[in-house]
Amino acid sequence: MIRGRTRGRSATSVRRDTPKVCVELREKHADIVVVLTDSDDQRWRDALTEERRGVPGESEHCVICGVAARNVECWLVLNRPHAAKALGVDEGRLDADDPKSVVHRALGISSRDLKPEEKVEKIAEIVRTMPPLGPVLQGNTDAARSLKQLYEDARDCAQRHGCGDFPNELE
Repeated sequence: MIRGRTRGRSATSVRRDTPKVCVELREKHADIVVVLTDSDDQRWRDALTEERRGVPGESEHCVICGVAARNVECWLVLNRPHAAKALGVDEGRLDADDPKSVVHRALGISSRDLKPEEKVEKIAEIVRTMPPLGPVLQGNTDAARSLKQLYEDARDCAQRHGCGDFPNELE
């Protein structure tokens, strides 16, 4: 995995840097570029349209844009029983419109004592141990629909690039 470099942390500054990052990653021979962001208070489909507009035409074939409805933590808790067990919290605490603070507190992510790699590893462990996504992707929430869109786009891109045959979790 090759990380692209953006100058800012706001959605506007990241979108401004998208064309430059796409060129940078192509020069580093990246096969697929994933642009992942939160929609925050914006409608996720509108944010996705904006993200896609920022991708240069010569990079469109290899760029996948994913926009989490509200924030990525909403994706992380779509499977409530799994997330509650992995986080060590009561499942009811994950029903909030915005579970970000519950997730961060449970993982100690807001702690300045944790190194960035440790934070990533804690989240990666939850994702690694997740049950199949199919039932979650069939959900009727914005979080489920936005994750399903990313899943479909990633799967289509992988097939276009000949990344092998793998089961479709939506079937």
